[in-house]
Amino acid sequence: WTNNIAGKKNKLDRSFETMIGRKVFSFLDGTRKQTGANMIGFNASSALTNFIAPIQAMAKTNKLAVAKGTADTIKNIFIKDNFAEKNSFLTSRMGTDMLSKTAWQKIQDAGFVFMKGADWFAANQIVRSKYYELRSKGMSEEQAHAESGKFAARIMGDRTKGANAMLY
Repeated sequence: WTNNIAGKKNKLDRSFETMIGRKVFSFLDGTRKQTGANMIGFNASSALTNFIAPIQAMAKTNKLAVAKGTADTIKNIFIKDNFAEKNSFLTSRMGTDMLSKTAWQKIQDAGFVFMKGADWFAANQIVRSKYYELRSKGMSEEQAHAESGKFAARIMGDRTKGANAMLY
């Protein structure tokens, strides 16, 4: 597991790469990874699993804060409020978009639209709800952003290498 996270090949892959060549191995390995990603990303039921985490978060968050966080998340779909730019968890989770994409990348993005949308909604709803709860308890804005991000990372995972959702 640690060798995999470090990007090292296992012994079987190394010997296979020696037999068929690095370019062929890289092509086949890339195809394997892309196929696996597409099987998840293009699958609507996989996207729906993103809504498990908000339900878990609701159990550990004040219900009024959940209502406000959910309403603000829905409102933010239409009117951007720059909340995400203030929260490091949301900023790192949503990442950045490439300026130039190949035709294949554009097709892949179209297939992943439901997955990305469900993830965006879930992450925003969890962070906003916990943020409002912490603010109502008197926590500063900066501290509430930091703590709500940590809370969401424990439920959803924070997408750093090797990170796992602790409460899932």
